[in-house]
Amino acid sequence: MDVSQKNILLNFVFYYNQNQWGFFLKKHLAHLIKLILEIDKNAEYIIYLSRYRGENIQLNVLAKSSARLPIIDLISQKTNIFFKKFPSAKKRVRYPLNGFFKDFPVNSIQYNLKSNSLNNSFSQLTAFNADPHKILNKIIFSCLTKKEINEETIFLVNYYLHVALVKVLLSTYQWNGKAVLEEIVQKIKSPDEVQEKWSKQLLNENESILTAIIRDIFEKKILPTRKGYLWIPEWIEFCDLFFETSAPTKDKSSVYHKLECLISIINSQLAFGFKGMQFFFIQFIIDKSLPMLNQKKC
Repeated sequence: MDVSQKNILLNFVFYYNQNQWGFFLKKHLAHLIKLILEIDKNAEYIIYLSRYRGENIQLNVLAKSSARLPIIDLISQKTNIFFKKFPSAKKRVRYPLNGFFKDFPVNSIQYNLKSNSLNNSFSQLTAFNADPHKILNKIIFSCLTKKEINEETIFLVNYYLHVALVKVLLSTYQWNGKAVLEEIVQKIKSPDEVQEKWSKQLLNENESILTAIIRDIFEKKILPTRKGYLWIPEWIEFCDLFFETSAPTKDKSSVYHKLECLISIINSQLAFGFKGMQFFFIQFIIDKSLPMLNQKKC
């Protein structure tokens, strides 16, 4: 085997303030990815939004070995130019620190950091008939480059993803789907009482609008032409393909395994600030959506 054709994993971490991520994604990262694919047309990539030792966007690239140095040189040169031209404001170090080490400086690139968000490899998805990373990359570019990114933006994107996911499972597997969902949420439920109280308060205070979102998606009121929501029908179509709803399996463990993997991937790429909330997302959505499904049957 030609060693130059062997694939290697490269990890780049761009430290840039969260409220400017949309600008960074649109004006820099999209262009970088285009140039990476010119070096290796078969390269694959995954984007992560992260707060690992500072607010950052992480890029994993799977490329042939011979492309390693050209890609590193490209990213280093282009990104340093970008940081000089469009620097992100420096922030004061806040004590106590979240971890043992201080955050990395803003407007810097770090290479091959092994944070928790990098545990998902490209190879683990080969058994599935659809790749969640590709569509989540697309969603990040589709809806997070249009506005300033804050906690509310990330929360709503995560919430929409989970509503559509629950819709597909409940519509296809009905009560068996509900059992799988409840089994998975018990596994990922956070034991943190403070977080549980905060999560329930957040959902209760916004119950009206969050229930309206469920109704919109379950009753197909999110139209493909509706501004800002172009990605939702495509995400639902992906979930149909991922869970093979055209020929539903009777194997509950298979559905459980796929659901566990998909939630983990959403967490790693997009849910950096809400990693303990999936239980409350899903349980809230189940409680509000089942009456809607029952009304349809009547």
